[in-house]
Amino acid sequence: MGYAIAGAVVLGLGFWVAGRDPISPGAPEVWSLVIYNPESGAVVDHPLTLMIETRAPLELGAQGWVAGRLHPHVLVNGVELMPAAADIEALGDGRYRWRLPTVSRGTHQVQVVWSGPDHAQIPEGASAPITVEVR
Repeated sequence: MGYAIAGAVVLGLGFWVAGRDPISPGAPEVWSLVIYNPESGAVVDHPLTLMIETRAPLELGAQGWVAGRLHPHVLVNGVELMPAAADIEALGDGRYRWRLPTVSRGTHQVQVVWSGPDHAQIPEGASAPITVEVR
């Protein structure tokens, strides 16, 4: 139990230190994100699965999925979700599968955005929003 608490403290300090140096808008390290499947207007099965593409060097690290100082979030009806390690699968050639098991059935607007170390959204590079129906 003590190791878990110590680990949480170290992780929290890491996020706090990283968050003190936010990414400025227009920063050169912001890459484009694209949702290439499903297309807007699609009806899909639960769980919602996004196929995304980016030229960013996105990789799984100690703090989750990161590309340099950025990490992806998804907006579902304006609610921001951050991926767990197992939610994203690298497919190669800058393509990734992102499963969203917590997204309920129904119609949703979905967009993938970058967040900085402080978890603030970076407007540059965001995918175009899509609307999907999850059945």
